[in-house]
Amino acid sequence: MMTGSFTGMLLRSEAGHDRGKLYIAVSEDSRFVYLSDGRLKPRSDPKKKNRLHVSKILETPFRERFLKGEEVRDEEIKRFIRLYQKEEMQKKENKGGNHVES
Repeated sequence: MMTGSFTGMLLRSEAGHDRGKLYIAVSEDSRFVYLSDGRLKPRSDPKKKNRLHVSKILETPFRERFLKGEEVRDEEIKRFIRLYQKEEMQKKENKGGNHVES
């Protein structure tokens, strides 16, 4: 894997007790990614997760800031994840909302 390939990405945990949970990768090394949700796992104490146990969802607007070593606040991370989840829920509701009640 190339360096920087996970940092700043929105990821989903695919293994462990947190399976399905969304995080943003705040840093990485050759084996692990360090994840923050802005709440239970703040940027100052990220979750260490094997990079094989996460899947990429999309690149966040924070990617360049992380790579440059600039500050990204926990509130920004938390808000980004919350808004992404809200959008996904709306998409699911719109797909399933095409039936007509009689």
